[in-house]
Amino acid sequence: MKKVAQGLLMIGVALGGLGVLATSQPAQAKSYAKVTKYGYNYKESSTYFYFTGKNALYTKPGTIKGAKLVKSKQQLLTLNAAKTGEKTFMWRRTATTNRGAVYYKVETFDRSIKGWIYAGKKKQHSLGMIYYKHTEKDPAGGVQFFSSLADSALTTEEKSHFYRLTTPGTVDDGTQLFYSIPDWAGFDGKSQPNKKSTVANKNDVFVIDNAKTRVREGDRWVVAYDVNRPGVGGYIKESGLTAISTPKASEGVTVNYRDSRTNKLLNSFILPVLTGDKTTSIVTINDFQIPAGYVSSTESMTSKIKLGFDKQSTKNVKAGSQLNYYVIN
Repeated sequence: MKKVAQGLLMIGVALGGLGVLATSQPAQAKSYAKVTKYGYNYKESSTYFYFTGKNALYTKPGTIKGAKLVKSKQQLLTLNAAKTGEKTFMWRRTATTNRGAVYYKVETFDRSIKGWIYAGKKKQHSLGMIYYKHTEKDPAGGVQFFSSLADSALTTEEKSHFYRLTTPGTVDDGTQLFYSIPDWAGFDGKSQPNKKSTVANKNDVFVIDNAKTRVREGDRWVVAYDVNRPGVGGYIKESGLTAISTPKASEGVTVNYRDSRTNKLLNSFILPVLTGDKTTSIVTINDFQIPAGYVSSTESMTSKIKLGFDKQSTKNVKAGSQLNYYVIN
């Protein structure tokens, strides 16, 4: 027993020479952050992001134990350049750690990629995003707001012409049907057409009042309304509409804008009638070519003020007729 004790003592001395005596301090374990607050977990949202390249995407908030890499910083920057809306990321949830760090859970429209990314510190939070206080513009973390649609000014032709469908039909390709939003421009992905068939609208007249460009795809969509039928219209690719030549007064319906107070004629336009018909029915003109500074309706006016077509019949209006449309400034 004495020999064993002496042997152990010698081993201890030898190890002590290497600086690893049993009395030395153990290595400190890695310290992980903990999530102290989670926000509601939305299935989808209308808040979209692109990436700054400052932070990577993880399966959990990056400083939490067990977090694994989903996409590197460079891979996220590559996704910024995606040409299809399916790869647009939407915000889904927020998490805050005990260190004051904020993380966002994000996911692509097509649900193929999701994860958590650092967004900044609580104390840097401003205007719904987290920015550095000294700039108020530069994102503090890995994400920045992204808009899937960009405004596109109407052309002179779009402001001054009526349109018909280029190829009325049932094909879901962006040119034959109308959409609540352009395809893959929102969290619902491929937006369902609000009209399953436009075959019955082949002769209808449309007016354009807005246009957007899909940022990723780069193509242009217009917002069009059916003059002749209620509830028909929405987004459609610009190639889905063809301009109608202005008809002669005898072949269309002349609409006169008049001042509701003075009855003064302000300006006029000729509305085409349905192809092959001698009459037309008007649901809306959507303020087409309305005089500058005038409006066609207001809640503050009494019922004695003439506005719109003011009780004139807009059903089965004969070609060659005139209608007065009253507006106010």
